[in-house]
Amino acid sequence: MGSQLAAHKTPCTAQQLVDALVALWPSELGGSPSLETVCVLASQWALETGNGSSMVCFNIGNEKCPNPAAFDYCYFTTWEDGIPAARARAMVAADSRCTAKGTWPATDAPGSVLSVSFHPDHPACRFRAFGSLKEGAQVYLRGMWSHWTAAWPFACKGDPEGFAAGLRQQGYYTAPVATYAADMRHYFDIFMKSVALPSVDPLADTTPPGGSTA
Repeated sequence: MGSQLAAHKTPCTAQQLVDALVALWPSELGGSPSLETVCVLASQWALETGNGSSMVCFNIGNEKCPNPAAFDYCYFTTWEDGIPAARARAMVAADSRCTAKGTWPATDAPGSVLSVSFHPDHPACRFRAFGSLKEGAQVYLRGMWSHWTAAWPFACKGDPEGFAAGLRQQGYYTAPVATYAADMRHYFDIFMKSVALPSVDPLADTTPPGGSTA
C-alpha cells in the first residue's frame, strides 16, 4: 500500500544519475549502455528537474502517481501546457486547486490552448516518491524500456529529438514537442562533453529479465 511522503528536494548531478543508471543496466537490460544512450536519458531528467536541482523525492522523470494505493507519492504544485482553452477554463472554474498559469486572454481564438497550474492535493500534481536515487533510477529505467516504447528505441540510438517525439506520442508531456526536443538537445550536447561512463563490474549479472544463461 502506498504512503504519502513529504515533498522535499533531492538534488543530484548528471554524473551521479549516469552512475546510477549504468549500475542498474546489467540487471535491468543486460550488458551496458552507450554514453549516447545514457545522455539521452539524462537530458530528459535535466529538462524535467531543472538539471537535478529541483528533483523531488528522487523522482527522476517527474512521473505522476495515478494509483496512490499502490505506490508512495507526494504532492507539489506543477502545471501543464497546451490544454484546449475551453477545457482549461472549465477546470479552473470547477476546482479551486486549478488556477490559470500566466495571463490568460479575455477571449480565446479558435483552437487556442492555455496553461493550468495544479495545487495539492489535485491528482494532476501527485507524483511518485522514492527513498533513494537507486530506487528512483530503477523505476525510471524500467518504465522507460517497458512502457514508453515509442521513445525507447531513440534512446538506444542516442537521438534526443526522436526520444522527445516518442514521449509526446504516448502522452508523457503536454508541451510542444519542438520545445521539449530543443531543451533535450541542449542538455544532451552538454552531457556528451561533461559526463563519463563509469566502469561496470565484469562479474555483474548481464542477463536481461526473462533471458537465459544457457
